[in-house]
Amino acid sequence: MKKVFLSVAVFVVVAATTVFVLVVHGGTNGKKIILDANYSAQYVFPEKPKLGTSILKVTVFGKSGEKVGDLALSASYDMPSMRGHHAFGPAPVAMNKNSDYLLPVHFAMPGDWEIVLKFQKNGELIHTETILLDL
Repeated sequence: MKKVFLSVAVFVVVAATTVFVLVVHGGTNGKKIILDANYSAQYVFPEKPKLGTSILKVTVFGKSGEKVGDLALSASYDMPSMRGHHAFGPAPVAMNKNSDYLLPVHFAMPGDWEIVLKFQKNGELIHTETILLDL
């Protein structure tokens, strides 16, 4: 009975971990977030993040679902376990001609990473989003 319970517990942990990695590392439509009453956003790594530089794409939508580019987005990232050793930012995030914000993230080594996105409207912070992932 103990072996069966242990086997089921291990399976559940592995399955949960696998789902988390798939969601964070792409292969999905991205994660949608509510910024405030007037804005929402979606972020995704178009390609699975790997060592070196990967691009995080953030798209902001207005109240009626249209893509907008009137917010200022800044970002920072670091490894929580080695705070300050691989830190970047905060720095503004550039927008492309399709009104998508593109953040190049340089993953210097495998491990846990934290990306912090700050959305501002007219100089006022309206939302902070923290993305955690493991390479």
